[in-house]
Amino acid sequence: MDKIEKNSIEITRYNIIKPFLKKQKNLKEISKESDVSYSTLKRWVSAYKKNGLEGLKKNTRKDKNTFRILDTETVEKIEEIYTENPAIKILDIYKLVSKINKNINYDTVYRVINNLDPFVKKVVDKNVPFTKTSNEIFEYSYKILNIKILDETTDELKNPFLHIIYDSFSKGICSFYINFEPLTIEEIYLLLRKAILKNNYEYDIYGKPKEFIINNQKVNQKNIFLEIEKKLNIKTFLCYENENSNKDFYYELEEIYLKDFLIYENTELNYKELVKIVKNFIYLTYNYRKYIIWDKNLKQIEFIRDENILNPLLISINSKRKVQIQGVRYNNLFYSNKILNEYIGKSITIKIDYNNMQYIKVYYNNNFLCIAKSESFYNKIINYYEFQAIKRYILIKYYNKDISFTEFIKEFENIIKEY
Repeated sequence: MDKIEKNSIEITRYNIIKPFLKKQKNLKEISKESDVSYSTLKRWVSAYKKNGLEGLKKNTRKDKNTFRILDTETVEKIEEIYTENPAIKILDIYKLVSKINKNINYDTVYRVINNLDPFVKKVVDKNVPFTKTSNEIFEYSYKILNIKILDETTDELKNPFLHIIYDSFSKGICSFYINFEPLTIEEIYLLLRKAILKNNYEYDIYGKPKEFIINNQKVNQKNIFLEIEKKLNIKTFLCYENENSNKDFYYELEEIYLKDFLIYENTELNYKELVKIVKNFIYLTYNYRKYIIWDKNLKQIEFIRDENILNPLLISINSKRKVQIQGVRYNNLFYSNKILNEYIGKSITIKIDYNNMQYIKVYYNNNFLCIAKSESFYNKIINYYEFQAIKRYILIKYYNKDISFTEFIKEFENIIKEY
């Protein structure tokens, strides 16, 4: 048997269980080494003892995804638990369901859930998807930092959220965002757009990944996954169990870099300063070490030559608005473009990049029309959180009286000039 060199599924399976058959290892040891479940290994051993190599062949069942070994009550219970809490770990569902069906195994529970939700990503080895090269898979994760700074939109001290998208292979950080709350799926995709373009990084590494993993995040509106896959050919998966994704980055930033800064620098740590610190850490320290690994797969990257291709990743503002003489009004500011002069009085829709609020993209009859710019920003890049903080400051200043549209713009521009 040891001399057989045929490259087939039955030989692969035999080689995995061979140490057990030769009494060199037990199945639990083999399970850890091979990442094949204990129950599957037992089934392979039994099949081999009964039918030899023939028993190890992969047979496609005609009733695949019908779960014939499960009664209707068990299937319905799995679906009920998962539907009520999509973020629950599959292992926890297995533990709950095994109380009513002792014959069920983990693999069966996973197959039921995967049939119910095709976006679940089963991953191995610390829950990180296996990729052999850079720029194939991007991952999203977040961490609530263990410091408190002032949330200028509520005037409260809070722990900030640090959201990152990184290359799964090299662990290089593609984009980041800091705020004080979880991101919506639309905002996560917007961060993905920033990660693809990487237009705020000194390295010209940019391109579209084949897969996008969203770690430790509850997402209900999964129809958007299908839309992004159709329009951009990026497959999205959820990895509910990956709570410590890229933990080395978070540890180094929080436990070393930030702590040293707070000890040795006499600087008030506000939102703007925190963003600057994180940006410097990524640019000058962390990504610098990842660059060589990250750069390996540039020839295979699907580069983005026209950023309008990524418009599906922008935030859609659902309410329609009419083009006025001054342009398009959004959030008490006017956005203009010469092209809009031909559409005065027409109803349009807009899309926004929350990372840079000075521009909007204008659509007429669902067709992209133009990029409009607000001169009130004086070419300064202000993100959505900063915009809301400025807006709140102005409204508080005028708390006891109504503020006119003209007064708001004047106050906003005065703040931006000094920003």
